[in-house]
Amino acid sequence: LKTGYAAAELINYKKDGTPFLNRIVLIPVVSQCAHGTRLTNTVGILDGTPLSGAIMMTSMDSQHYVHQPHRSLPMPPYPMHNPHGPALGNLGFDMLPSQAAPLSVTLDYMAYSSEPLILTDSIGRICSANKPWVDLCGYTCAEIEGRTCSILQGEETDQREVEALNTKIRKGERAEATVVNYKKGNRRFLNNVTILPLQSPGSGGAPDASFFIARLKEVGA
Repeated sequence: LKTGYAAAELINYKKDGTPFLNRIVLIPVVSQCAHGTRLTNTVGILDGTPLSGAIMMTSMDSQHYVHQPHRSLPMPPYPMHNPHGPALGNLGFDMLPSQAAPLSVTLDYMAYSSEPLILTDSIGRICSANKPWVDLCGYTCAEIEGRTCSILQGEETDQREVEALNTKIRKGERAEATVVNYKKGNRRFLNNVTILPLQSPGSGGAPDASFFIARLKEVGA
């Protein structure tokens, strides 16, 4: 909890003694102060799944998810059982901003998607990345905790393109560009990135999105 981010999957018990798999995600709440930003609180999201299906939700590749004390950034696992039914299967990337759904739905969508996806908070810090993103970029979840997507920038990254993306993000708008990025080990690739603002439930579609989800697509070297 040192950074405000944490995640875990635990077997918990309801009042009647029924066991269930509880996916817990903790997200920091920050406020502006004279010295920048500071952690003021933490929001917890709990997502319970019946244990009968949950035992299938453990196919997390240990070489991609590195658990360390206080470094438990969530990478959504790949469940074989879909606890949200056909609605999640019919959900597309471009539909996410219109959902104003709980963050757990976005995390579940990331888990089922074959596309590289990364979730950031309103000030750009990485909250979660899915397995295809880890496979593409080469970083473990522990390595990107508390970082921003600038971790993928390098010598040939066009900062004008980056600033154009950031301008749209600050306005809470959809942003897309093709930029030179770098995988772990300074391996160059051409990245077509699409960034969508995610509204919190009850925000009424206000432009100050709470989170942003980005989709990466390698289109060249």
